[in-house]
Amino acid sequence: MYEAFYSLEDPPFVLTPDPRFLLRSKGHHEILAALLYGITSQKGLMALVGDVGTGKTTLCRTLLRELPDSVQSALVLNPHLSDAELIGTILDDLGVERRGTAKGELLATLSQYLLAAGSEGKTVLVIVDEAQQMSVESLEQIRILSNLETATRKLLQILLVGQPELEEKLKLNELRQLDQRIGIRCYLKPLPRKETYRYVEHRLRIAGLSGALPFTRSALGKIHQYSHGIPRVINLVCDRALMAGYSNRVREITPTLVTSAVRNLEGGRHGRNRYTRTWSPGRKLRRAAVVAGALTVLGAGGAAAYWGGWHPGPLKLTGRLAKPAPAPAPAVSTPAATVPAASASPAPPSPAAPAPAFPAPVSPPTAAPMMAPPRAPQNPVARPLLPPTPEPTATPAPMPAPSVAALASSGSPTVFGPAVPAPPRPLAAPVAPGVIPPAASSLVASTVPLSAPIDAKLSSPVLEAQRQLMARLLALWGVRDASADRALAAWPTLPDGSLDIAGTAARYQLAATYLPSTSLADLRAIGLPALVELADAPAGRPYLLRSIGAETAALISPSGEEARFALNSLDPAWTRSAWIVWRNVDQLPPDPWQAMNPTVLTTIALRLQKLGYLTGPLPGTYDGRFQQAVRRFQKAVGGLQEDGMVGPRTTMALSRVVGGRFSPTILEGGAQ
Repeated sequence: MYEAFYSLEDPPFVLTPDPRFLLRSKGHHEILAALLYGITSQKGLMALVGDVGTGKTTLCRTLLRELPDSVQSALVLNPHLSDAELIGTILDDLGVERRGTAKGELLATLSQYLLAAGSEGKTVLVIVDEAQQMSVESLEQIRILSNLETATRKLLQILLVGQPELEEKLKLNELRQLDQRIGIRCYLKPLPRKETYRYVEHRLRIAGLSGALPFTRSALGKIHQYSHGIPRVINLVCDRALMAGYSNRVREITPTLVTSAVRNLEGGRHGRNRYTRTWSPGRKLRRAAVVAGALTVLGAGGAAAYWGGWHPGPLKLTGRLAKPAPAPAPAVSTPAATVPAASASPAPPSPAAPAPAFPAPVSPPTAAPMMAPPRAPQNPVARPLLPPTPEPTATPAPMPAPSVAALASSGSPTVFGPAVPAPPRPLAAPVAPGVIPPAASSLVASTVPLSAPIDAKLSSPVLEAQRQLMARLLALWGVRDASADRALAAWPTLPDGSLDIAGTAARYQLAATYLPSTSLADLRAIGLPALVELADAPAGRPYLLRSIGAETAALISPSGEEARFALNSLDPAWTRSAWIVWRNVDQLPPDPWQAMNPTVLTTIALRLQKLGYLTGPLPGTYDGRFQQAVRRFQKAVGGLQEDGMVGPRTTMALSRVVGGRFSPTILEGGAQ
């Protein structure tokens, strides 16, 4: 009803498990990668545990869409089945004709089918939803099904999906054999505050929102406070708040409207939140024991203390899975810097802050270690960011700016707009003190401090030029409200007064990668719009590389003027540095080659398989077959070094190809 009023194409907060609306937060990404790793490596039994409303079903639907072609799946939605009915339901969902009605006959039919599928290199997956409702007998039948195996592999992969009560049921003595066979356990937790904000914006963008968010930041804080980060409750509150805004004909959702929506959901009920009563282990048993003891021993005073002090807390599941070890931080001696959208912060980090490490996967301790071969330098002859510029002895008189057409036709580097009397500077991403210059290090990604030394504040016109060009770049990514004066003023800056490009991109769930030493061939291979600088441009103002062809390239100035250059004149004129803004859909680390682990490997392998560069089964290590698939992709893209290493350039090129028509490109003709 309110979709047209807020310029939406679809209802954004429906409760159906639509995979399009899944926000791939760090937790969701780790779980998906761990489950895909377990399925493709034939771990057998797996478990996904999450509290009510945290999005288990949506995650399972997404998992089914991400499965390789060699995996056949069956989804069991009814947990109230006998052991014989469970086998029959699996056969029906796999499209296998039943042969008989007795459990033994059904089990024999399933076993024959699994053996035939395994001989063809196929994997069969069974997902059982609401597994906490299954009887002990049915869960014991799951254990028997997990025993269908050969000497080298499990014939059936089984994923149990359930609420935390499933953990308590698996602790029963009669189910200890099943509990011991679970090779991968994943726990889906509520969203933290920052991810709640991203969740709301993600759903609105998927539903077609192109302008500013209707929710104020304080209203989003109120939503998180009430929902405790549970997606289903977030959907309910946001839907009711938008309905209230539509009824009042206001386009901005304030905390007052959120409070009104919450009261409407509660139906006038006061006291404990009816939607966010989370579970903690043994709650029912403890509650019964405490109540009985209070009534018989402690009396009314003890009971009052119990009811006055008991509050449902957040989901905490312990004793099942050790914390994953953090991945080693990338070396600071490398010249490329990437800030993923999920981890970037609007505030500039301290120059001494360590590089953020990519989280380790949720995987069994038996996973084989990832060994990446040494990486050869991609650009042994690196050029400095800017040529040395002598200090001016006198302030020259301002000269009138030549026309864009005249400069473009001259074949020389073009400078747009009036000159600003300030020395040339790089794009606010200098190499931190102590970092090896690009010429002395391999060209691999690393997260280096983005804050520049405080030597001189940039003039206000330069900052404004950076903001205007960043707004044009964000508009290519579908951010329509970025050019608003209020939005520009709120963008973070670095200590030297220049724009914090990484922090600004993070505000719109985008990543920003700085390449201090690159080439036009690299930019063509990546294929994404880039912010570049000309070496003789006044004050080092940036320009937007909008398109590049075989012989010419188009640059856009902050004012919107466009000019074409011959590549042979542009190549020696620019500073060899570039900022690239991109969408890190798979939440990959800054340089996957340096942080390769089962999660990262499986994620990249699945992408390469869907693009046709890798055949099943998925590799479990960084082996020759995986490297060959990477080389095929690098060769198909063109311009990338065909070394089989997934570095920052290959990662961004992969994101552009995966994004398809939803990603802007600088390749003429829109080639992907």
